[in-house]
Amino acid sequence: MKQAKTAELPQQVMDLMELKQHPKNPNKHPDSQIATLRHLIRTHGYYAVSITIQKSTNTIIKGHGVREALLAEGYDKALVSVKDCDDAEALAILIADNKIASDSIIDDISLQNAINELSEMDVPALDFGFDDVDLSELADRIIDKNVEAPEDFAEYGDDIETEYCCPKCGYEWSGKPKSE
Repeated sequence: MKQAKTAELPQQVMDLMELKQHPKNPNKHPDSQIATLRHLIRTHGYYAVSITIQKSTNTIIKGHGVREALLAEGYDKALVSVKDCDDAEALAILIADNKIASDSIIDDISLQNAINELSEMDVPALDFGFDDVDLSELADRIIDKNVEAPEDFAEYGDDIETEYCCPKCGYEWSGKPKSE
């Protein structure tokens, strides 16, 4: 029988001023990002243990921006995860955490569907971290996707008369609609 494994990391409430910024953190946090984090903290609270520190030095290895936003919102302390590691592992974790987050691939259509659902529930875009620019860029990416015609299309172009239009994406076509 396979033994269950539990992923655990000690946590403790710490004074935010005692947490040191990692001097080699390559990620910079612009004022606009901190403003968004502040809004999310005001709206949802500190909903995840988003800060991890190196135990021996109190140096942040994850959550620099969150610490900055918490301080700006007047928080003195926060629950943080404490990792017992040497300097090399701390730096490796910091770089890996930043890198792995940037490796995510966002499915714009799924994201737009989720945003539409939130919009129907009257949830403001800032409450899920988006501003008008973000929403506009998402719409542009969806509109700009190059949709290629299937191989069995004899021809395609804007001048061809169409019979049907997809209500979700606006794609227009002639011929029979696919039956369910």
